[in-house]
Amino acid sequence: MWSCFSFRRNCATSSVWIVPSSSLPSRRQHFCTKVAVGRTSDLQETLSSLDGQTVDANTYASLLRTPAILRSLHGGRHVHHHIVLHGHEQNSHLGNLLVQMYARCMDLDGAHFCFHCTQEHNLFTWNFLLKAYDELGFYKEVLSLFDQMLVENAVPDKCTYVCILSTYATNPAAWCEGKCLHARILSVGLDRNFIVATALMNLYGKCNDIEHACSSFESLLERDIVSWNALIAAYAQQALYKDAFQTFEQLYQEGFLPDRVTLVHVLCAFARPAMLKCGKRIHASLYGEDIEKNVVIATALANMYGKCSSLKSARQLFDQMHTRNVVTWNAMIAVFAQHEHGKEAIHLFKQMKLEDMMLNKVTFVSVLDACANDKGLHEGQVIHILMTKFGFDVDVIVGTALMNMYNNCSCLQEGQRVFDLLPQRNVISWNVMITGYVHHGYGKEALQLHDRMEKEKAVLDDLTTVEVLSACGLEAALGRGQVMHAFAIQCGFDLDVVAANTILNMYGRCGFVNDAQRLFERMQERSLISWNSIIALHAQHGNSNMVFDIFSEMQVRGVIPNESTLSNIMCMGSHAGLVRDCVDFWVTMIEGRCVLPTLEHFDCLLAVLGRAGQLDEAEWLIKKIPVQPSALSWTTLLSSCRFSADVARGQFAAKSSFELGIGDKVTYITLFNTVAASGVEEDQVLHMVAG
Repeated sequence: MWSCFSFRRNCATSSVWIVPSSSLPSRRQHFCTKVAVGRTSDLQETLSSLDGQTVDANTYASLLRTPAILRSLHGGRHVHHHIVLHGHEQNSHLGNLLVQMYARCMDLDGAHFCFHCTQEHNLFTWNFLLKAYDELGFYKEVLSLFDQMLVENAVPDKCTYVCILSTYATNPAAWCEGKCLHARILSVGLDRNFIVATALMNLYGKCNDIEHACSSFESLLERDIVSWNALIAAYAQQALYKDAFQTFEQLYQEGFLPDRVTLVHVLCAFARPAMLKCGKRIHASLYGEDIEKNVVIATALANMYGKCSSLKSARQLFDQMHTRNVVTWNAMIAVFAQHEHGKEAIHLFKQMKLEDMMLNKVTFVSVLDACANDKGLHEGQVIHILMTKFGFDVDVIVGTALMNMYNNCSCLQEGQRVFDLLPQRNVISWNVMITGYVHHGYGKEALQLHDRMEKEKAVLDDLTTVEVLSACGLEAALGRGQVMHAFAIQCGFDLDVVAANTILNMYGRCGFVNDAQRLFERMQERSLISWNSIIALHAQHGNSNMVFDIFSEMQVRGVIPNESTLSNIMCMGSHAGLVRDCVDFWVTMIEGRCVLPTLEHFDCLLAVLGRAGQLDEAEWLIKKIPVQPSALSWTTLLSSCRFSADVARGQFAAKSSFELGIGDKVTYITLFNTVAASGVEEDQVLHMVAG
């Protein structure tokens, strides 16, 4: 039955340890004992010694269990080969053990083949195969196998449900199905089993349903530290940090002692600047515990301090650690990269290499994040070469991080090359490349990549939709933008405020301001970006009345404007010549302490006053600017002098610009035009400019 299987091509000798079984006849037990104690490294020789004897299924069953336990695929294949040679391939018991052996060795092809060749499956076999698929992330296969299990009237046990719940928890699209499975668990009375309840808490924590997570916890007749850990993790995932801390304290009050997992979960919950004090309390409670010797706890503490922006404390803990593992190094590199301390992150990476630490995917992802800026390009290229040697360049996660690095360094062609070479791509890969094009203003290329994405039947998520809508705005592709808008509505993405803002901007960029306004009015939730976007769109189209009406509505609703609001309205007022409105608005913003005006804002007000011919006020303002005026500031005043033919003031503006060393060719040309506009003869103009 199994003789056609690929193990026949893989029967090369290999060293496998076999655990002796007391049920074997003495001679067979002798062979197994020899292998177990290492007296021979050749399992095939041991199996060959059984040739010519009557070898029963129990012998092979005992021999099969050892490669399964040790996850020795070569050893398991040798035993499988001999099972076929001795005519036991029809034995259902051995068939189940073969499935379990291949599943434990993560050879899903072998497990799948043996499974379908075995007529009767026991519950252990179903669970082994389900777990193997789950651990390797084959979500669809897990659910398909579970359905087949139910069709064949196999009765799931607690291990089955834990595996299926784990699969649902790691796949957001299946969270609703996971909740439905809860009803089945209730019907068979396993909801109060602490292993199953813990898996339920994990599921509900992942799908943002803290109420049901707490309910599962409360339903437990008995609790262990694992169930407490699951509840703390659920609170942490929902950013309910105070609840996580209260649960941690309750754990103590009920007589439980935290283990390493508890401390890791609670420190992970406190890895936010606002929770630094709580994190320090946990650290203080560990005084005298030699945490520097406990790599797991010390790493969690260093990570907590790092994410709370206490990089000095994080580095101090790191330096004091007696031993460090790859997780420790990765955590430190990541926190320095996240806080834009790229040099320190890269230095740690180099130090990690010098200490011969094993680099993994997370290492490369973290250090590439540190290189994701113009200054980090060279280091990023060096790391690219290194990760190619390790074979990580074809890994979808590391490859995506590499693309992101090149895109942030404005090397879009290199990013595209990495993208094209990836043997597999996920939605994040597509999003990173599309986002790179959009953020650099290449709308056409982003839309072409979206076409390719649809051609390859890749799944779009909310971020893909947002970036493609942005690309439609860049290219003023109204028709395509409307199609994407309809898609967003169909998927429910339009309810997200970020997506709604992008749709609003897309219509505005395409010149359909009224459509943008209608969308704005229908928005269920508005952020400050929403208000600024609609103000900017009306300002760009000269709809001054709408701009001030919307700003008034902002004030009524208690929305606090920011620097962007001020810039949009001031620039619009400058072009529209609305001096009084702009000045009143400026006073309202400054006196209300809504924003701290920047030089850009002062330049806008200068332009407003200058275009209105109020040069005395403009000159007074430029002298009162609390920071040094820029070349644009003086050129703005100089340009205003040109319209009023105010030569003396124009010369003053030009001279001030040159004295500060910020004058340029534009200053000379503007001054020349200012003097010429006053009606002075050409030779006198040249003399006055030169003077």
